[in-house]
Amino acid sequence: MLLVDSIAPNTIPAVIVRLRAWANARGWTKSRFAVEAGLRDTTLRGFHDDDWNPTREILARLEAVIPPDWQAGDPVPVSEAASEAASAGQAG
Repeated sequence: MLLVDSIAPNTIPAVIVRLRAWANARGWTKSRFAVEAGLRDTTLRGFHDDDWNPTREILARLEAVIPPDWQAGDPVPVSEAASEAASAGQAG
């Protein structure tokens, strides 16, 4: 889990890129990502905007959802992808 104090201001743009890549790889909407992180579904209102300016606490909560070793371009872990597919099938 990423601690709030461990996010240096100069790394925030890289963290945001990683968060967006994770949500995209999972096919998650910004609302879904927020809920998975224990945030209100409207918290990520500007998530895809270039000028999105989240707090470090929000970044840390979102980062906590992502496996620490996952990098943009990596596939979603197989066990998680299977779980997502099963959940999507039940929701429909």
